[in-house]
Amino acid sequence: MIKIAKILALSDIHENLEILENIIETLSFDMMVLAGDITELRIVELKDIIEKIDKPIVIINGNHDCVAGLKRLAQKNKNIYFFSGDIKTIETENEELAFLGISGIY
Repeated sequence: MIKIAKILALSDIHENLEILENIIETLSFDMMVLAGDITELRIVELKDIIEKIDKPIVIINGNHDCVAGLKRLAQKNKNIYFFSGDIKTIETENEELAFLGISGIY
């Protein structure tokens, strides 16, 4: 079970991965949610940043994202959950968190 206390939720960073990295290094959190419009072209750099995080990461794609790249990140990392047009739950210590991924134009 995952103990969740602080959830860091971000959206619409639009390729500004330097800001993402600064936020991750500065803030304390137990789970991160990236809710769309993260990156289209800098998926490898995003991978390098978020693979250092040993906490659950929920990614919901937006209409300006590399969907194939985000799916691949989730497939290769057990702590990354990719949602696209579906509902998934993540079990915590005392309850379940449900996420519904609905994305822009897709």
